[in-house]
Amino acid sequence: MRSALEVMNVYPSSNSFVFLGRTMGILRSFLYLNILVIFATVMVHLLTYPVPFSLFIYLFYFITLVFPTCVFTLGLSLLVAYFVRHLFLSITISVTMMILVYLYLPEVLYGSLDPWARTLPNSFSNFGGHVNLFPYFLQRCIYLLWGVGLLCLAVLGMQRIPNYPRKRWHYTCSGTFVLLLGILLLHSYLNLFYRNEKTRDEYRAGFLHVQDCPLASVLTHDIIYQSHDVGFSATSELALQNSTKEPINQLILFLNPGLTITSIECEQKQLSFQREHQVVIIDYCLQPNEKVSLLMHYEGDIDENICYLDIPAKAFYNTKNNNRGIQYHGRQFSFCSKDYTLLYPECFWYPVAVPPVNLRSPLEYQMDFTVYNLSVKNIEGKIILSQGQKDEGNIFTSFRSSQALPGISLCIGDYLRKSILVDSMPIEFY
Repeated sequence: MRSALEVMNVYPSSNSFVFLGRTMGILRSFLYLNILVIFATVMVHLLTYPVPFSLFIYLFYFITLVFPTCVFTLGLSLLVAYFVRHLFLSITISVTMMILVYLYLPEVLYGSLDPWARTLPNSFSNFGGHVNLFPYFLQRCIYLLWGVGLLCLAVLGMQRIPNYPRKRWHYTCSGTFVLLLGILLLHSYLNLFYRNEKTRDEYRAGFLHVQDCPLASVLTHDIIYQSHDVGFSATSELALQNSTKEPINQLILFLNPGLTITSIECEQKQLSFQREHQVVIIDYCLQPNEKVSLLMHYEGDIDENICYLDIPAKAFYNTKNNNRGIQYHGRQFSFCSKDYTLLYPECFWYPVAVPPVNLRSPLEYQMDFTVYNLSVKNIEGKIILSQGQKDEGNIFTSFRSSQALPGISLCIGDYLRKSILVDSMPIEFY
């Protein structure tokens, strides 16, 4: 028995043209509703929050967050509706699928199965920008492609006889191709995390390989630092001592694997060395209580995979460890450019003799207390911060520590300095 709506299928236009019109009408309603919500949010922002306003951020979230989700949700719903051909049953199936995905899949496979990207780091910073831009774009492109592919396949579910039967084959091939392209991007997205974890395993193996070797101590460490557009270059002068009771046949130092060592000198003589990722093995024998001074030149950018190797992969990539409500801030362990610099000892931005982690027994790590003298080349308009007594010059800003420290940090940025004197003690706020 035919439905009374069968007369609506009599039209000269093709199925694809009619389907496109219906899809655009539904999608336009979703987008208009989102634009209305964005407008209301902008008004609340301007009227109640004394924070900088940026229209770009609202457009960014609309294009990358809202639009791909709408296309994917619409494609999945229409595909189910056209093939199930029962209104109540198709709505039930679609809603059930969305609820299951919403509740159980956001954290599976690093957030790749979450069409709403709820657990992906998706916040902007005034200093560093978006914390996880490339993986975020990759994940959003996956759902945009899957949505387009599902829409192409949904055309095949229309009950009306097509004007051009051969076009069914075209839409089948097009939809399948776009879905496979989305799966290829999914593989690339997951490969980012698998490759990073493989690299971290190699760094762990490097630490374990030399963990039982005797290590020297760094008595003093003078660093000259200069920022570049991307990365930095530095020179370290280290005073090493063999504090053990046995000879050290090869000196072992640790440096971030993203930094390239250009030379190592001792008394103006070049020393040969071997390097395996972060482990630097120098061909120099040091007798018990003997001291030596080394000069090392290095440059490059920071590889963050070396940071916090004692944290298991499941906890390391869990974005819930750094969120506030529905906002997931992600994590970035270093910033290294002329616009903003933030370097911690954990990222090995200068050579050290003792690693800050003990992979065999994380609670029994060793500290190497060193007297640091840091000189940073000035950048116009930037404030430079670090540990120690600060001395601002025309070319360099120096920091000299009065006591031995387990490590130092460096921060360079657009800060406003305020100071106050309390009981002859100067206190500064930035």
